[in-house]
Amino acid sequence: MQDVIESKKINELFRADIPLFGRVVSYSLHIPCAEEVLYLIDAPEGDTEELTRLKLETELRSILRHRDGECLNAEEIDAIMNDQWAFAVAIGARNRLYETLLEYGQLILRCPQCGADQPPISLAVLTTALHAGPWPVLEPNRIVLSPPALSAPPCRGQRPIYPPCAGRIGFCLPTAVLGLPNRLEGGALMKIGFEEECAARRKYEVDESDAPPGREDWLYSVLGFRAILRLSVALKELQGESVLSTPELVESIPIVDYFFLDCLYWLTYEVDIKNESSPNVKCERCGVIFLPVA
Repeated sequence: MQDVIESKKINELFRADIPLFGRVVSYSLHIPCAEEVLYLIDAPEGDTEELTRLKLETELRSILRHRDGECLNAEEIDAIMNDQWAFAVAIGARNRLYETLLEYGQLILRCPQCGADQPPISLAVLTTALHAGPWPVLEPNRIVLSPPALSAPPCRGQRPIYPPCAGRIGFCLPTAVLGLPNRLEGGALMKIGFEEECAARRKYEVDESDAPPGREDWLYSVLGFRAILRLSVALKELQGESVLSTPELVESIPIVDYFFLDCLYWLTYEVDIKNESSPNVKCERCGVIFLPVA
């Protein structure tokens, strides 16, 4: 019975009944890939009102579908943008989809002593234990998406001398947990070192004056590309169709999976753990105590 209720809850996230053209129109929601969303995000003060509207139109076009799977036409998108109630319903549906689904991702910690993987824990459990986060998907206005944590230079959080940190930060992606389409299932997050990031930048950043088609945004000055590049450096030991982490792979993953990994990296690598009384994990195999972070 619980599984039926949970399945119904998930299915409802993929539906939006929007008041439009004098009636209620039922739309389905599609999870866009990271590429479709991240390049639309800028620092809160970076966009004009006109550019913000254009980006929101583009985002709604990528997420809303007719029940038969067809994309909305320009007239429908324009009508939603110009109707305060319709816009609020559409944005609210997007927010629920993103924020709810990312919570289904799982953290799999590895004991630093015996190497045993521990039972999966959720982001909600981790954020409660650390008294931090999650990293916000949205700006306070609940309309504009917030820049990902990885769009800023990674900063290693403080750690006490004891207990030790986890031996590995493993994960299972939200879409994998829910059985939704995706190229990846899980893997591990490793520390983003300065040298590794510089090497990736040299390898993948394009010349602005001679960028290959489809890679015009592969510039370090572009917030979305920095966020994508850094996650490609952090991803290791991937499980799924592709075993090699590249910016192309990160661009292709569902945006809810990106938001989960971005938040997970911030929580496990950047949040400060300042004293020994912080919540810890006890290995189920050998009994050693360790922190749920890296």
